[in-house]
Amino acid sequence: MRFDRSEPIKNAGAQTPVRKVVLPDGTVREKKLTPIPFHMECVHPNGHTVFVSLATGATIRGFNNNPYGVMIKDEKIRKGFLPTNHCPYAKGYVPLPRDKRGKVKIDPCVGDWPNNPQRQGEFRKGTRCEHLDAIANARKERARKKSERFARRFATNQERLIEELVERDRQLRTGIEVSPKDNKGSMPR
Repeated sequence: MRFDRSEPIKNAGAQTPVRKVVLPDGTVREKKLTPIPFHMECVHPNGHTVFVSLATGATIRGFNNNPYGVMIKDEKIRKGFLPTNHCPYAKGYVPLPRDKRGKVKIDPCVGDWPNNPQRQGEFRKGTRCEHLDAIANARKERARKKSERFARRFATNQERLIEELVERDRQLRTGIEVSPKDNKGSMPR
């Protein structure tokens, strides 16, 4: 680490504070708490709203044109995160829905700056596009169905294992000899 006047001294051991959050499916995830206002509110690929940190510390801002925030934003958008202040159709994050003949079904939002073509589809903080809400709800429903399918499969496997254990226990208690052929290899001997 260089200590000269061109770069400020940074605390290399400092890390951003985190908070443990329990998601609706029961998993625990650590969420970064950004002490500085460099974050972006996004819709997660599972449909829930999350905050994405765009900086790791106060000293990263503006030194040597550090593109960390831009890189993180682009990476998250490629992974399916949608910024809440953009229309996903106007910005091209999600392809426009089309009918059977290829005609576009809906028009993308103009946003809060209709006369500025560079800010087309952008909204002020706190306002959201109705298309984004529809996409978020569809993603939540898809994630709910996926977790229900997993829970059903897991419950079925649990029931099968319990039945096998009860049958094995009954056979051992009554003195019936169990051959490896009867065991079918599913339970350890």
